[in-house]
Amino acid sequence: MRKVFGKIHLWLSIPIGIILSLICTTGAILVFATEISEAIYPERYFTQKVLDNTIALDKLIPMVNAQLTDNSVKSVQIPSDPKRNYVMALAEGKRVSAYVNPYTGKVVEIYSYLDSFFGKVMGLHRWLLFGARDLGRNIVGYTTLVTVLIIISGIVIWWPKTKKQLKSRLKISTENGPKRLLYDLHSSLAIYLSIGFLVLALTGLTWSFDWYRQGFYAIFGVKMERRPENGGQKDASSPKRGERPPSPVKDDRRMNQSARGENSPPKPADRRIKPGTEKGEKQEGRSPEEDSKTVDYAHWEMALNNIKKTVPEYKSITISQGSANVAPLSQYGNERKADKYSIDPATGAIQEVKLYSKAKKSDKIRGWIYSVHVGSWGGLTTKILTFLIALLAGTLPLTGYYIYYLKRKKKWQKREA
Repeated sequence: MRKVFGKIHLWLSIPIGIILSLICTTGAILVFATEISEAIYPERYFTQKVLDNTIALDKLIPMVNAQLTDNSVKSVQIPSDPKRNYVMALAEGKRVSAYVNPYTGKVVEIYSYLDSFFGKVMGLHRWLLFGARDLGRNIVGYTTLVTVLIIISGIVIWWPKTKKQLKSRLKISTENGPKRLLYDLHSSLAIYLSIGFLVLALTGLTWSFDWYRQGFYAIFGVKMERRPENGGQKDASSPKRGERPPSPVKDDRRMNQSARGENSPPKPADRRIKPGTEKGEKQEGRSPEEDSKTVDYAHWEMALNNIKKTVPEYKSITISQGSANVAPLSQYGNERKADKYSIDPATGAIQEVKLYSKAKKSDKIRGWIYSVHVGSWGGLTTKILTFLIALLAGTLPLTGYYIYYLKRKKKWQKREA
């Protein structure tokens, strides 16, 4: 039986080893992406001087819009830490944000996550930076799936028959030469990492396959809505290739029009950037100043003040047109937990509160899966453990390759003799 599992372990590992090392190493880098970014670029995240009062949103956001080119603010994240800059998500571009000094209104930096170093690392981790993301995502998914079988087969191979063998196999020897050390760094180290490595693989697979995600959530008694498969019929509202998806800012305008009793659709001139127009060219349509007049940011400020009265302690409050999310101070558990507020876009009054404690079970599990996968669920301790597991797991295919090379070399030498 052990020989059979040995063959399974070997021939599954050889073709995917390099890809597995890449996935593990990039995953380890991403664990402390935020902390590394804040250490290298403190001016992006922190203000140089804390003043008595921040600028109200109804004045601050128009100031920011005036500094933007062909773009506008669609949401703003207000941290509780007075030393931190505000983070404003922008309407145009995917995952593009403006970091803003809340005391001066100056845009410190326009930050595109997908174009950043950690965005590229994430691309490697998720889809190997392939232009065809579906292909890259499938390669990563099947590699992770095979990794689960490799981990299980490795445990079977390692499993000792006696207590004496158990003590020996748990030890990483440094006194019996480099070959023995190398073998222990592959077999014994792998056992110490196996449970954590298996957890990372099993949680990571939920982003790769719909069938797996359905089954994984079913374990927790949750039935997930099936996502459209690739190649299936797209939703009628989905943008076609080459078309830009509807801008959240335009959606906000519609909300404002509805709130004010205006049922007429927005004019074509309201488009921020037309398809085929190069960035930086002059556009027809509304200027950022006109956008700031269309959306009444005074109601955002009113909503912010209303929420602060209700929630005196928080990590951050994210305000957008008609809604707000409040992240708690706690560093433990579900990293994505938040209380959700529905805001009247015409008055800024709180209409409805959906507490995290009463959120859908599927939403809670989704947040927990993410938090466990990135290691944030237990604060700094679990992040360090996750980093070490991912980093050291990335060395296992390399030591495995070298052990295989040494064994093949020994057989070649015997044949020659």
